[in-house]
Formats: sequence, C-alpha cells, structure tokens
Amino acid sequence: MREYLDFEKPIAEIEEKIEKLAAAGQSRPGVQDDLRKLRAKLYQLQAEIYARLTPWQRTQVARHPQRPSTVDYIGRICDSFLELHGDRLYGDDHAIVGGLARLNGRSVVVIGQQKGKTLKERVQRNFGMPNPEGYRKALRLLMLQHAVYSVISPEGCAAILWDDPKKTPDAAEALKMTAEDLLRLGVIDEILPEPPGAAHRDPTAICGAVKKAVEAHLSALLELPLDDLLQRRFKKYRRMGALGGQ
Repeated sequence: MREYLDFEKPIAEIEEKIEKLAAAGQSRPGVQDDLRKLRAKLYQLQAEIYARLTPWQRTQVARHPQRPSTVDYIGRICDSFLELHGDRLYGDDHAIVGGLARLNGRSVVVIGQQKGKTLKERVQRNFGMPNPEGYRKALRLLMLQHAVYSVISPEGCAAILWDDPKKTPDAAEALKMTAEDLLRLGVIDEILPEPPGAAHRDPTAICGAVKKAVEAHLSALLELPLDDLLQRRFKKYRRMGALGGQ
C-alpha cells in the first residue's frame, strides 16, 4: 500500500480517481478519454509539486519509508552481487552494505548505507548510521582496487559516537583513514546524485535512471588518466566544508 506525505494529498486524490475509472473498464462510455485526461493532469501536478518543495518537504521525501534502499538499487542495477563482511579488526557493521558486483560486464565495488525496512531490520542496521567498523569495512573494500565504488543514499554516521569519550577517537580515526586513503587510491569513485523527483513514487523508473547515470559516469571516468583522476578527487575534497573552497 502506497504511503502519501501531506503535500502529496492532491496526487493521492487523482490516483484514487484513476484507480476507480480503471476498475470500471469499458462499462462506461468515454472512460478511456477520462483516464488520459486524469493521467495528464497527474503528471503535470507531480511536476509542479516536486519543483517547489520546501527544505523540510525534501527531507520528508528523503526519509520516505518506501524509498529504494541500497539493497534495492543493487538488486535492480547490478548483474550480480557478492556481499563482503567485516573490517578485519573489530566486527561487521550492518549499516554498511558492500561487496563485489558486475555492471554490464565490468567489475565494480558497491558500498552503501542500509537503513532497513521493518523495525527489526532498522534496529539490526542501527537505522543506517555506521559505526567506526563500518568505515573501516568500506576502506577495506576500496583497497580491492576495483574500477568504481558508489555510495548510495547516505544516512549519516551514528550520533552516539560523539557522546561517548571512549568511542569518539575511534570514529574520528576511522573517518580520517578513509578520507586520506581515498585521496591516494587508484580507483574511480563517484558519489551518485539521484535524478530529481520522488524515488518512492516510481522505484523502477528511478533505479533505471540511476543505472544509466552510473554507466555514463563510469564510461567517462575510465577514459581519464590516473593522475588526472587523483587531482580531480583532491580538488573535490578541498571544496568540501567551510574552508574547503578557500
């Protein structure tokens, strides 16, 4: 059953009308014309609503429970996937999903945060918030030197780390190591932007669009010399943060 956000109520009303008309079939004259008009109206209304979302509404869309997750994207985009576990130091962080995959015949490493669908899954995966071992696992996968890695739908790190004096240094070190080694690794990396619109409205279309974006970025990046790739990555990270652009 589809869940609607408050600002999606006008969309819900039109979709309800479409469902009732479609269920009527050919029993009423002109039903097909009415369906075409309603679908055109729905398409226009969706474009208008999602073009003027407030910051909070965008946050609601990003947190929608029916939004595709990392596992959903992997299943729809990759030809095959072998998940790898553990940081080889402390344990396995279930908030981070990563492993080896095939994308149109190319070997890739896919890394993403997984929030979970049910309450049980969310507790198991710490609501998608990684701990230090999650960052170390991601770094271990990056060290495999495959062609590309993708970070999909980041949720943010576990906030409890910063309130725990014993864990904070470990978290800071894990983040530091990941960032430093990423600047040196000879891999193609890209944090993938999602196409505009609401992913929960049509997961199949969104996953198809993301797959095309991945393939296009990968093909373009594979043509870059390694030195140019590393320089671009260095500049990208230098632009991040309040002092990065100075």
